[in-house]
Amino acid sequence: MVSPRIPISGQASLFSRSIAIVMLSTLFAAFTISLTAYQVLTRDILAQSSEALSRNSAYHAEMIHRDLMQRKYQLDQFAETLVDERGRLLPVDVLTERLRILPRLGGLFSEGLVVMDANGKAIAESIPVPGRVGTTYGDRPHIRAILDDPKLAMAGPIIGRTTGLPLLSFMAPIRSPEGELLGLMTAILDLTDDDFYALTANPLPLKASQRLYILDLDNGYAIRHPDLAGGIQPLPDPELDPVVRHVVAQREDGVVDLGAAGDALVTQARLEVLGWTLVSVASFEEIAQPAVSGLVRFALVSLAILAVVVVLAVWLVYRNLKPLNDSTRAIEHLVHHPGDHRFLPVSKLVEIRRLNAAFNLLMEEQRRYQEELEHEKDRFVSLFSQSTNALILLRPEDWTIERINETGRQVLGLEPDDAQGRALEDCIHVSPDALATVKRRIDEGDAVKGATWTLYEEEAEPRVYEISAASVTSGYSRSILLTLRDITESRQLQNAKDEFISTVSHELRTPLTSLSGSLKLLQSDVIAEMPREAIPVMNIALKNSERLQTLVNDLLDVNRLMTGRMSFHLDWHSVTDLVNEAVDSNQALAAVKGIDLIRETPRVDREIHVDPVRYRQILDNLISNAIKFSPDRSQIRIVLRHDAGNSRVEVIDQGPGIPEAFRSRIFQRFSQADASARRAQEGTGLGLAISRELTEQMEGRIDFERGRFVGACFHVDFASRPVSMADGTDEDDAGHENDSTKRYGS
Repeated sequence: MVSPRIPISGQASLFSRSIAIVMLSTLFAAFTISLTAYQVLTRDILAQSSEALSRNSAYHAEMIHRDLMQRKYQLDQFAETLVDERGRLLPVDVLTERLRILPRLGGLFSEGLVVMDANGKAIAESIPVPGRVGTTYGDRPHIRAILDDPKLAMAGPIIGRTTGLPLLSFMAPIRSPEGELLGLMTAILDLTDDDFYALTANPLPLKASQRLYILDLDNGYAIRHPDLAGGIQPLPDPELDPVVRHVVAQREDGVVDLGAAGDALVTQARLEVLGWTLVSVASFEEIAQPAVSGLVRFALVSLAILAVVVVLAVWLVYRNLKPLNDSTRAIEHLVHHPGDHRFLPVSKLVEIRRLNAAFNLLMEEQRRYQEELEHEKDRFVSLFSQSTNALILLRPEDWTIERINETGRQVLGLEPDDAQGRALEDCIHVSPDALATVKRRIDEGDAVKGATWTLYEEEAEPRVYEISAASVTSGYSRSILLTLRDITESRQLQNAKDEFISTVSHELRTPLTSLSGSLKLLQSDVIAEMPREAIPVMNIALKNSERLQTLVNDLLDVNRLMTGRMSFHLDWHSVTDLVNEAVDSNQALAAVKGIDLIRETPRVDREIHVDPVRYRQILDNLISNAIKFSPDRSQIRIVLRHDAGNSRVEVIDQGPGIPEAFRSRIFQRFSQADASARRAQEGTGLGLAISRELTEQMEGRIDFERGRFVGACFHVDFASRPVSMADGTDEDDAGHENDSTKRYGS
């Protein structure tokens, strides 16, 4: 036997797998930690940047608000100086002169100062503008609102009527000491003047990547837009400007997709005094740059740690797997040298120590098993060689002889050195069809039992062998065991016995018939009146003669069945009629013991293909047996069932049932449950054997139920077909069982 080698090449080792697991685990941990750190860091940086941008927007709004409030205050203070001692508005020339000599106040308002009378008519100005003096502005809503409710106010942006420029208007009422409205002091700020934005933006300059938007959503103006030149412009289309779309949609501060420009962080602040929205925009890429840099540094550190971990893991895995490798080499040695039962060494590691201990125990069991196997092998070889039957081991591929015992060589006429490797069909003198049948059944996975071969030998009488064949497996090999048992003598003895029984039966039948007829004549007083004392003796003689005649008839039937000389007249017959006839013929026998025969048949009849006389003989045997073994005044049920093209008749009694030890031979000839000389029931033991042979000759089946009933239940099955429609039956009613019950008996 060649020991199988342990496959190594092409397989991943535990060492490489352990290293791979450590590396992958470390990489996964580093990646997970890096990703988490990046997300947390980005979220924190984004929150801080958003807060800083919000403060930036709010700061600009606050600065603009303070600047405007300062301008309003300065204008209000100057308006109080335009009233003389008598509480009247200064003359126009004085007003004009005074406006022109106030450079500081004029510098706050790029478009100059204008004084209006109580009706909103311009009467003086600091910067001459053609057509402005003498123009009445009282029809303007913001001027009319101040005239109706005099108070310090600011309006804008508005488009100048004469200049056509976007302007911011400051208005302060000029009152007399008594509070009477004398006029208005107005100041105009040109929103296209960059000095205004420089003044407000310089205290907190933005980074190059940050941009400030000032939007007047109420009036539809972009007061300041980084992408638009020339001061105030109409508000860009929200569909084309992501920042404007974000603000118009009133979304919260956050990251906005700017298309080709990438993502950006957007924050907003509201300048309520003018209704402006200040928007600060910063590049998300620049904001996230510190997080990316930190992630790169962390990745480099993680790779360095990974290298150290891998080196350490290689060393640890090698140290831990070394005992396992030593054990593997020891096992390989045992596999290639089965006779060398070396025990594996004891390891310091608990797992390896337990593995080695288990393998040592397995080796001990394997050694003991090998010894037992050798013993069984020697015993098998001895039995194989000394068997009186011919035993032949064949190779399944070509049915050549692999091993043969002495009896087999004698049967096949082979020399000891000539048998090995010979084809069976070249050595055995048997019909090719018989050998082909055995080969086919073996190839289909079936075992062959009870078949007979007749072997023809030169200058000798043919001999009959009972053969059996089956596949046998030993280890990794498979063979076919063919057994030939010489049954020539037993077959000759059986034939002689059957011939003797047939001869004796024929020789006894004629005198028994004459004797029985004579006794019946004497019993009927036809010849002469019998003395009273002789009648019991004559009845006993008549009864015994009938028993002998029954025995002779059974023996003749068995002989005809076994030799194939019994004739059958098969035709289609009503199964219900045959059952009724059998029940009627046994009614008298049942009445003697007070037994009720209960017939249960379905409404619909079917036909079976049988010899009616032989079928009646089967039912008579079953019913008479049931009567014989049933207690007095009991019931016997004869049940007819139809099912899927089959008709079954069941005979069910309430007797003691069939003993367990008798069930395997119940259909054998001369078999009886109680074979002693003092048995309670009479009989020849041939009735069930005859019934079985008759049933099988007519292609039916007969058997008995096991454990289903208290007593015995025999059933006989035959294929059936619906009765011809000419007799008025309906096949659809088939299957309605137990619709008709008839009772016979006392």
